[in-house]
Amino acid sequence: MNDTLGNVGATVTYTQTAEVQPMDQRAALQTLVNDMNAGTVALLVIMSANPVYSAPVDLKFADAMQKVALRVHVGLYEDETSALCHCTFPKPTISSRGATCAPTTAPRRSFSR
Repeated sequence: MNDTLGNVGATVTYTQTAEVQPMDQRAALQTLVNDMNAGTVALLVIMSANPVYSAPVDLKFADAMQKVALRVHVGLYEDETSALCHCTFPKPTISSRGATCAPTTAPRRSFSR
């Protein structure tokens, strides 16, 4: 439609993808799940995401995640993912004074080997 209206080159410009390393994200997530199931992931750090909720159900991310020895969640909210983690940290906020950490209501968790 933009081509028909004469917009291409005038108000519409097509560019390459903005991804630094374009990849099949589902395949990458499947690889992570396979590695967790195989026991080759010793530390899993999840930042500002809730894959237990948002990952495709057939990947069984929550089941695989529980096979990781140390699970850490960094984020603003308690959610399905943080509930399965050993440690939960508040996401730092950046201001003109530098990085700060807001208080969290997340329960403290400890782990043992």
